[in-house]
Amino acid sequence: AKAVGVALGFGSEGVDQAVAHSSGGKPYLWATEFENVHSLWAYEEPRIQVDGQWHRCSEDYYHAQKPRPFSDAAWDPVKEAAMERGVRAKLAADAETLRPLLLATHPHPLLSLKPDRVWGVHPANGRGENLLARIWMRIREELVAEAAAPPISSP
Repeated sequence: AKAVGVALGFGSEGVDQAVAHSSGGKPYLWATEFENVHSLWAYEEPRIQVDGQWHRCSEDYYHAQKPRPFSDAAWDPVKEAAMERGVRAKLAADAETLRPLLLATHPHPLLSLKPDRVWGVHPANGRGENLLARIWMRIREELVAEAAAPPISSP
């Protein structure tokens, strides 16, 4: 990650801070497939369906949920739930790729290094809420629990 941070012009100090604050200093993982925007790394986002409506990708779905006219007061309390619905639909649309990839990251923390104070952790200053990674970790814990659950036996 430090090499990527340096290559992108952010340096390595922010990466060190991000790791210290967001993953407790533990090794963390990330995959471009978990991102919602792909301006740098290649991954073809699947079309997703939510409530019977098709969207170009999870990011398209997310933005379509914003109130019109836009209001931070109305959007802030529901934006994380909107992103989670989009991420879950993305997982369903490309389960063959995303499910094993996500499960392979267990039990490591996930960390989205990007210049976004809400959805990631900025690689220059180490600040951010890392909400996108937190959503993926919640979903991952559900998948791990499902895999560990004993099968239901028939009488």
